Amino acid sequence: MEPSQFDRLTQGITRDATRRSALVGLLAGLALPLLGASLADARKRHGQAVQAEKKRKKKCQVGLTTCTIKQGKKKKRFCVDAQNDPLNCGACGNVCATEQTCQGGVCTCNGTICSGCCDGATCHAGTTPEQCGTAGAVCQVCSGGRSCQGGVCTCPGGQTFCGAECCSSLSPTCCDNALRPSGKSCHAATDFCCPAAFGGGACPTGTECCPLRKDGTVARTCLEPGSTRFCCPVNSGGACVAADEQCCPSDKTNANNRGCCLVGENCCNGQADCGPGTSCAETGCCKPN
Repeated sequence: MEPSQFDRLTQGITRDATRRSALVGLLAGLALPLLGASLADARKRHGQAVQAEKKRKKKCQVGLTTCTIKQGKKKKRFCVDAQNDPLNCGACGNVCATEQTCQGGVCTCNGTICSGCCDGATCHAGTTPEQCGTAGAVCQVCSGGRSCQGGVCTCPGGQTFCGAECCSSLSPTCCDNALRPSGKSCHAATDFCCPAAFGGGACPTGTECCPLRKDGTVARTCLEPGSTRFCCPVNSGGACVAADEQCCPSDKTNANNRGCCLVGENCCNGQADCGPGTSCAETGCCKPN
């Protein structure tokens, strides 16, 4: 082969190699970003799957309670049956005494052994008003005229227990009542219960319930049909005489003015509530000097 022919051959091979290298480099340049994106996406999906699995493991089944204990600098979550677990009875970490079991979230004596009621670890017959109960339940005290019947505190003659008393046949209506310590009271069958937002209590049929006065120290106000009085709003409360009184706003109602002042007088808690020439009287109303 002549030298000139050899030179042309080598130049052609070199050009072909250069083109192949360029093509390989181009394909690699296109593939690498795609590969990188694919790897990043795969890592992201893996991380999401790991987090979802962690959340699934931390969530307790329905009916179980999640408790947490501290182990060093970390916190460990675990699931408990707070209704029956003597180590977490009713709440995380509430441990029953050695001789007690957990029943319905309450530490008591063993109901399978005690047919009466339990006072701590002591089993009682459960038949007296002072210690009433059955099947290992916690002993109850029967108050308000109730007796212990079959392990249940019961009012006589089928009466209804209302807060702290049994409603007799003369007063069978049980109503909410903000003026009673028990929050309940018994009323006549012809009475109707006033709304709880009005302080509860009752009024005779055909009358109108007024909200209790804000101070809560006076009895229920019931307006007769055609009355010249009118009810004051909730949180002020009571009733005023329409002809010459006005309701005080809730922030100016006190034990002195009882929620009403004469028309033209300002309700007051102090002198700052009164204008020139008037003073805040003991009645809680601004009176002329």
